[in-house]
Amino acid sequence: MDILPLNLLIIQPTAFCNIQCDYCYLPNRSSTKRISYQIIETLFEKVFRSKFWADGISVVWHAGEPLVVGVDFYEDAFTLIDRLRPGNCEISHSIQSNGILLDEAWCNLIAKYNVKIGLSVDGPAFLNDTYRKTRNGIGTHAAVVNAMKLLEKRGIPFHTISVITRRTLRYPEAFFMFFVRHGVKSIGFNIEEIEGVHQLSSLTSTGLAHVGFNKTPTNKEVEEEYRSFLSRLFRLARQYPDIRVREFHNAVGFLLHSDGVVSSDATPVRQVQVDVDGNVSCFSPELLGMKSDQYGNFHFGNILCDDLEQIFSNQKFLRVNNDIASGVEACRESCEYFFLCGGGSPSNKYYENGTFNSTETMHCRLTKQVLLDVVVDELERVKEGSAAPVESFQLSRKEPTHVTITAPSCQRALVEKGGKKLVELQSDVGLFSTCEWDSARIQINSGIKIIDPGGGDKGDYRSGVFHPKVDWRRLSSEELASLLVPRLSSLNRTVCIFRVSSFIVERFYEFGLDALKVVSKQHYNKCFDTVFMDYWREVHQYLQESFFVSFNPCSLAVNFTEPGKESSSYSSDQGKYIGLHIDNWGEPKVRVDQRDIQGVRVGLNIGQETRDVVFVNLSAQRMVEMTKHHLTPREIARVGQLVKEKNASRFVAFFIECFPNYPVIRISLDPGEGYIMPVNNILHNGYPLDKSVVDVNLQISAHDFQLRAEIVKLWCGGMDA
Repeated sequence: MDILPLNLLIIQPTAFCNIQCDYCYLPNRSSTKRISYQIIETLFEKVFRSKFWADGISVVWHAGEPLVVGVDFYEDAFTLIDRLRPGNCEISHSIQSNGILLDEAWCNLIAKYNVKIGLSVDGPAFLNDTYRKTRNGIGTHAAVVNAMKLLEKRGIPFHTISVITRRTLRYPEAFFMFFVRHGVKSIGFNIEEIEGVHQLSSLTSTGLAHVGFNKTPTNKEVEEEYRSFLSRLFRLARQYPDIRVREFHNAVGFLLHSDGVVSSDATPVRQVQVDVDGNVSCFSPELLGMKSDQYGNFHFGNILCDDLEQIFSNQKFLRVNNDIASGVEACRESCEYFFLCGGGSPSNKYYENGTFNSTETMHCRLTKQVLLDVVVDELERVKEGSAAPVESFQLSRKEPTHVTITAPSCQRALVEKGGKKLVELQSDVGLFSTCEWDSARIQINSGIKIIDPGGGDKGDYRSGVFHPKVDWRRLSSEELASLLVPRLSSLNRTVCIFRVSSFIVERFYEFGLDALKVVSKQHYNKCFDTVFMDYWREVHQYLQESFFVSFNPCSLAVNFTEPGKESSSYSSDQGKYIGLHIDNWGEPKVRVDQRDIQGVRVGLNIGQETRDVVFVNLSAQRMVEMTKHHLTPREIARVGQLVKEKNASRFVAFFIECFPNYPVIRISLDPGEGYIMPVNNILHNGYPLDKSVVDVNLQISAHDFQLRAEIVKLWCGGMDA
């Protein structure tokens, strides 16, 4: 039996976990028992006395939530291990955590001992909180984002690991851009596996039927979805080369520099696991603590009673090792991808196929075969020059200084003491969010540009259309203070961001309504299809039960907008996009400076990636006041005429002529998030410019939106809204 040096030691400080992930494989995660210092001391004494260790050992504290045992435990354990360590042996420590308990004390420990820290997070909240919940059923996303911020603040590098479920496959952009927004530099992902007590995966047809998918795809169809997900992820990763995606990094490195892989999971003693009782296992870490009809369990000995040489020569170990080796040999003889994985993961073979002596699994098809195919295909695209150029904007990581905005006079009397009048971001229409919010999701620019519609793609836009300038940056702390409000005081003077149930998005696709974009490239009216109305009835009922007293929409539609456009608002009559605008659908129609009494719109992102919305945080009334304040009497009279009009278009053009450098706000909404916006009262638009898939937005406009009493109390502090 060939034995490579032990280079990975996985220690279970406790099996207990303070959260309850739906896909967890551990059977005893409610046990609060913790490993003793005697076990740790005996373990390292015997490791260093054995023939197995080499010059360095990586110690990973895992298999439960490592942080629940406390900072003092690791202070003592690290000191103990360092005392036992031979001078020629380097020890590194790693912790994989859900981040819930991370605080300054933990950061001090991590920095002191140079601990490698990984956080488990499945991307944006609507993905993460579906499966990763506390024991009380509350999503963990907000807590892990706080942990990420704390590590970033302390300058402590970290990586993240995500579990990919069938649901994740629908949202590659939302998944990846979450890590971009939060400045994560190293990400990895594991598929939802069939292991331990987790016997059904949403990535198999059997698992999908179990969790209630109406249309259960075949395994082949799931593989194609995973292939599409990886392809999109690879292209996104190329746009952000400072982010290391473990799977792509390893696959590309292997293709360029490797003659073949030896599977550490299938190699005896390459990695060793020790549980809270001192029981020793090896091969796949997921075997530790598991029971087996065939082998009894996968404990090969106990470190308190046995030396490592005894443990790795007993009959149970040899039997398991022989079965695993037979499976590896079968893979070598039958699989053209063998050189990539070296025979795969024994635990996946055992739990998927019922035996170690087997070959292909769902795990190897997705994480090895499909992955390699995608990487090769994408590298060929790059080599042949068919890959699309990188055009996406880079999100700024620097906090800008406060910038005042200059408003040119357009030959008007805006001169003060020989210079141009300075206009700062106003505190008029506020931004309020009920979601887990981060300033990285808000950007600001230096104003508005007028588009000449002649030629090329610009021919898609109406003559003289207004678009935001593209010099986006993050807001300064002063600008954020001017924009963000702590509560919702008025639906007509606030843009409110909120989250709906994931079923709103899921049901849209389960009904097959994404096919409607074939019927109409941009806009879909409610009267076209009874299937859509079936979907709408479910949405309407949910919104009334969850957020609003009974309301009657005066307009209901789904907008589909191709990516790369600077606008998602479309005039069906002209066949053109219309850019930044104030709506005019209010009834009765009123003059521009009385728009505070008009209806509002609810817009829900039911697409497959983040959706950007832009707006100017000025009410129509404030725009009128600003314009009159700096004009001559004759010009004020002209404004007075425009204000009386019940269509805001001409006044909007006049305002932008006066204040082309007033900033535009850009916010990103994850799938399943929406806005309540006074669209008859502010300049606004959808903004799919930097997107890569069709923007899909469910729009509900009404005059009688009224928040439920419990929502008023929660969002508004008890005030009417």
